[in-house]
Amino acid sequence: MNSYRIIPDVAKPSPWKPPSEFGNEGCIILPIFIVISYLILSSILRVISNTGNRLDQIICYGTLIIIIIIMLIGGIDMIRDNIARKEKRKNWSKGCKTAILRIINRYREVTWYDELANHYHTSSDSIDLEMNSEQQAFSPNQPIISVEVDNYIYERLKDRNTALIFYLPESPTTFLLKEEI
Repeated sequence: MNSYRIIPDVAKPSPWKPPSEFGNEGCIILPIFIVISYLILSSILRVISNTGNRLDQIICYGTLIIIIIIMLIGGIDMIRDNIARKEKRKNWSKGCKTAILRIINRYREVTWYDELANHYHTSSDSIDLEMNSEQQAFSPNQPIISVEVDNYIYERLKDRNTALIFYLPESPTTFLLKEEI
């Protein structure tokens, strides 16, 4: 029987938060949004078909510029979040011990499409690592620890026999692979 690793909080993705609900204001905002969207889309269609006037061109290109600005702001925000998460993982790893564990097995499950259920089945990649002495003392009946990894990490470890881990001394099964930091 295998033990499973515990992923530290610094490596977990931030939880998805649903957008705030409009409540009663949605009854006013939604029709206004629909009318504005219709005006913008009709202006874009007139500009594309070369029948639009100067106002249609201003609306079309202004909307394009606004969309580009929103996408840039979102991209910069994503990059900033990724850098902050990476920095948290690096700071977390400074207080950890390191160990080189032998890779015993590799498992790869593939994705397939079930036409009858109209559903995609996802794949998962995992590796089995041989525990070191501290981990075996923490979990004595299970000498192997299973680690589910992303595809790019699985590919990096494909040709290697060992993996470097960073683990907490008080909880040796809570760790990150070097490739995850």
